[in-house]
Amino acid sequence: MVPRNLTKKDLAAFINRQRDKWPHPTFNPSQTRINDMRTALLDPKNGFTRCDSADPELSRGPQPPPHSVTTSTDGSSVIVIHVLLQDRRRSPIRRTAIDLTTTAASINRFYTVSALEVFTLLQRSISAIEGPAILSCPYYLDPTYSQYIVKWEDGDLQGCQFDPERLHIAADHKMVVYIDSISSNAPRTALQSDSADRISNLDSTGTWLQARIRQLPGYSEFQVAHHRRLQNPQILEGWNFASNIYNLYHKAMCELTQTHISLTLIQSRLGVGETWMADARLGSHLAKLYGPGGTQESKEVVAELTAIRDVPLGRSALLRFLEDWDSTHKVV
Repeated sequence: MVPRNLTKKDLAAFINRQRDKWPHPTFNPSQTRINDMRTALLDPKNGFTRCDSADPELSRGPQPPPHSVTTSTDGSSVIVIHVLLQDRRRSPIRRTAIDLTTTAASINRFYTVSALEVFTLLQRSISAIEGPAILSCPYYLDPTYSQYIVKWEDGDLQGCQFDPERLHIAADHKMVVYIDSISSNAPRTALQSDSADRISNLDSTGTWLQARIRQLPGYSEFQVAHHRRLQNPQILEGWNFASNIYNLYHKAMCELTQTHISLTLIQSRLGVGETWMADARLGSHLAKLYGPGGTQESKEVVAELTAIRDVPLGRSALLRFLEDWDSTHKVV
């Protein structure tokens, strides 16, 4: 277990330094329980790999491979860096990793590498980036900020201006690269144009949908309650909210891009998976059928939907109750 002497502030600061590993779409320390933070930090699937505290438990996550460093005669070093690519033009974000061997100079506890050399190697690899895109990385003095590196018009390095020209590599030899969309006036092939337009449309549609979801009553409560063990009335509120979003926007036309909204996009903007969404729609439907004001209202179901217990049963148990009731009381 994680020692109890670690404060919630300590855990939140650590999570923010590796924000991309947090398993949920958003992270708000004031709305996240300390036990949920500990669970996420200790889950090896999330990949938290380094802790600045003295807590040994938090340091047991997956460790990077041994770092290979060779010193050249001119004083420079040849190192292996672990490049972690996050293509944010896609939904869900495409995450790929590749190890590259490059020359580096050592400054204090950091290495610096040539941006041109690193991305030249990257473009020769199987993980080459498809343009157009704008590339950035976490700023080495404060990783919660991003630092732009280069505007990548068509995947060709010729003529690209890297700023900064040298990139800082931390002691763990990791280098995170964010890949985002840009509007490019450079000539592109029909295939490149079609791919970029589809990605741009998806980003714009998702942003449009997210803005409208946030305006609906119950959004704040849904975000706060998400990924927590809830009482039955709160579970039902979340089911109804998600079901309402589905009914309002599934296959609806986005006014901005004139494209239809998919179920996958709705789920990504709500921060839920396919199974969770299917359960929510079913639970909401059965509650409206047998719950308060339903066409087949049942006292037993109403009592269960409004029940408050010292130890909540959880979503799965409530859904099983509703499914069992429906199987034995369904009107043919």
